[in-house]
Order: sequence, then C-alpha cells, then structure tokens
Amino acid sequence: MKYLRTYEGIDKLQIGDYVICKSLSDSGDNIELLGQIWRDRREFFRSNIGEFVEYDSDVIFSYGIKYENIPKDINVEFFTDTGSDDIIWLLRKEILEYSKNSEDLEFFINANKYNL
Repeated sequence: MKYLRTYEGIDKLQIGDYVICKSLSDSGDNIELLGQIWRDRREFFRSNIGEFVEYDSDVIFSYGIKYENIPKDINVEFFTDTGSDDIIWLLRKEILEYSKNSEDLEFFINANKYNL
C-alpha cells in the first residue's frame, strides 16, 4: 500500500508538491446553509489534485494552489484578485494531504470516493 505523508507538527510541504484540499465549509459548518457555490467548491476540492506553487507569509491565506479546469462559477467567486485564474489561496489547515507525485493522491481520492 502506498504511504501518504500527513501533517505531524513539522510542515514539510514544499513548492511543487501535489495537494488535496478541503473547503473550510467541510470543518463542521452546515453545508446546506452555505449555498450551491460552497457545495460546488467542496466537490471540486474533493475530486481534484492541485499543485502547491507559491507561498506568501505576509497574508493569512498563504498557500497558492494551482488547479486545472476550474469551473467558471467557482472561479468568479473564489479566485479573484490573485493575479491568475487558476490559483486559489488557502490556509495550511485546508491542505489535507500532499505528495511529490500525483498518483499517491489519486489513490486517496479514489479511496474516499468509494468509501474504502
């Protein structure tokens, strides 16, 4: 079985690593109250792998994650003022898993998709 690194107090996430993220709405908030865009964002994060491309310690949302094929409605709502249409800025706690290769994370996505 493949091993995935997890956050253990020492943040070894490096630029170029592939990541699986979660929306802050997955942290116990009632997703039904947050609306369709939040549900779409949650599903986008659960089923797509991003790449950690930039870090900015001067802002709260410090981690720049690049995604391919971001849906327009999510793009308009959450990706404005980033200088790029394919980067979202997140908190460290929104990054669930990371790996040097995307195949490890595809295994993680498939396991969650089928409740394995």
